[in-house]
Amino acid sequence: MIIPLLLLSGIFIDYKEALGTTLCALLLPLSIGAVYIHYNANNVKLDLAIILALAYFFGATLAANYVVHSIDNNDMSLYASIVLLCMSVYYFNKYYDCESNETL
Repeated sequence: MIIPLLLLSGIFIDYKEALGTTLCALLLPLSIGAVYIHYNANNVKLDLAIILALAYFFGATLAANYVVHSIDNNDMSLYASIVLLCMSVYYFNKYYDCESNETL
């Protein structure tokens, strides 16, 4: 949700710059505090977390390399728009399904 707002506000024009800046901004504050709290509450399976972290690291690195070197900025905006449109349709449908079920 941050990326579309950055683009719509005019802070960024380039989709890839908005994406990279958002990823950088979320890296530390989103992870460290939450992990610390969950770890202290014994809610972390460390062995599985390490495997997932490695998979995320390699997957995100490959995806970022592909996006930066292989996808045009206009195409990236189109793909992101399609994803947001699909999400919007899904949530509108979910909302109206809930509304219709409440009246029964």
